[in-house]
Amino acid sequence: MNKPTTHKRFPKETSLFKQDLESIFDGINEMITIHDSDFNIIYANETARKILRLPSLNGKNIKCYKYYHGQDSPPDGCPSCTCVKTLKPVVVERFEPYLNLFVEIKAIPQIDSSNQHIRLIHITRDITEHRLAAEELQKHRTELMKLVEERTDELSISNEFLRQEILDRKLAEHALKISEQKYRNLYDNAPDMYHTLNKNKIIIDCNETEARMLGYTKEEIIGRPLTDFFTKESKRKFEKDSPRLKKEKVLRNIERTFIRKDGTTFPAIVNVYAELDSRGEIYEIRAISRDITERKRAEAEAMRTAHLVALGELAAGVAHEINNPINGIINYAQILLNKNQPGSKDHDIAKRIIKESDRIAGIVGNLLSFARYSNEEMRLVHIHEIMSDALGLTNAQLTKDAIRLQVTIPTDLPALEVIPEQIEQVFLNIISNARFALNEKYASAHENKILRITGKQGTVNNSRYIRIVFYDRGTGISPDNMNKVINPFFSTKPANIGTGLGLSISHGIITNHGGKLLIDSVEGEFTKVIIDLPLSVKP
Repeated sequence: MNKPTTHKRFPKETSLFKQDLESIFDGINEMITIHDSDFNIIYANETARKILRLPSLNGKNIKCYKYYHGQDSPPDGCPSCTCVKTLKPVVVERFEPYLNLFVEIKAIPQIDSSNQHIRLIHITRDITEHRLAAEELQKHRTELMKLVEERTDELSISNEFLRQEILDRKLAEHALKISEQKYRNLYDNAPDMYHTLNKNKIIIDCNETEARMLGYTKEEIIGRPLTDFFTKESKRKFEKDSPRLKKEKVLRNIERTFIRKDGTTFPAIVNVYAELDSRGEIYEIRAISRDITERKRAEAEAMRTAHLVALGELAAGVAHEINNPINGIINYAQILLNKNQPGSKDHDIAKRIIKESDRIAGIVGNLLSFARYSNEEMRLVHIHEIMSDALGLTNAQLTKDAIRLQVTIPTDLPALEVIPEQIEQVFLNIISNARFALNEKYASAHENKILRITGKQGTVNNSRYIRIVFYDRGTGISPDNMNKVINPFFSTKPANIGTGLGLSISHGIITNHGGKLLIDSVEGEFTKVIIDLPLSVKP
């Protein structure tokens, strides 16, 4: 009888796949950890190990809450606890004092065939780029090797050994499929875009996040050059990247602009990793891209705020300097008006001087409104009441211009703590702008000559707000003017209509109320003005 021997045979693809996974995960700048049912960290990628300062995980009970929160037990609102309780993925954003980081945490439960929780995938993102690391496959391989050894020891004849070898192969293939599916799910649900290119810069793989952000299916993306999804300027830069990538192998934090299927664009920070063959030629490229639209918007908002503050101070000074001489001019012109008979040339000139001086005084008044913050007290009021007052002042004009109103603001929305007169001023300005745009596009009645106003309650980062949206299908705003419309004195209206201060003042009012004023527009198609106002913390 032949003595059975132990054989360990695995598909070559298993090792190659593991190398690919480890390369991807350790290149991701998010913290990735896997916890068992007792909140022990059983896996952590390179980023997590560095940021959390984790000791070796081999056989040790390392509690996640000790290294994430610096506590001896899970804190209140722990996303992992919620995930374990509901067996559903949980996504939260919060500030972690222990890490001194503002992070986005995504907890994904793993359950066995009896629907019991067995482990938890924990993805934590900070402001840097991260790579993910993969070690779960090694666990499956170790368990499989142990099973093979145990089964092999029980065999005593050659035909039993052959049967065991077949079984080993099937188990290895099954483990590979399980691991591939697990990491494919993690890869597809990652918060950033991932794609792989061949040596010809053709996309041979991408994750679901990339497909979703670009507005395509994966099938529509794979097989196309990456440059199909870049703007002209980014295409030009991409061509210059190749020699540098071949030399350095890694390009970090380069900014490129992607084009979605609908033609819109968004900026992204890209990290690129090249694989070289034995001749030093690139045969594969992997890239990780993060949408930085919000960061760009925040930077622009900060710059605009700084400009507005400076302009406000300047406007206040100029307004006060102009007020006194203008009042003097008006007074002297009134004297001339009183001394001359109506219909005379001097009477007409004095009247014109008063009219133009009043116009200057009105501009100065707007300047002061732009420059100062009202000291009126805030009070609780319902948004539909403010809107009703604003529409009461504009209904006649809208009706005269054949503009149809569609207002949907529920009366049961919670009250807001605001200065009602200021919010009404904002509404009146936006309605006035929409009226002008609709009249410019439609000289008379038209089926699309509609101003739609909606209101609803929402929640972002555990903060409640009321969103009011003004939507019209008027002339829209050109791309060149989108970043200018909130600037003081900028106006697309004729010189004798408006001062260009309306949106600047409105933006300042909403900002002073702790809210946001956003504008979305396509020239010749539509304009949408979105106002988010925080709900009062008072009962």
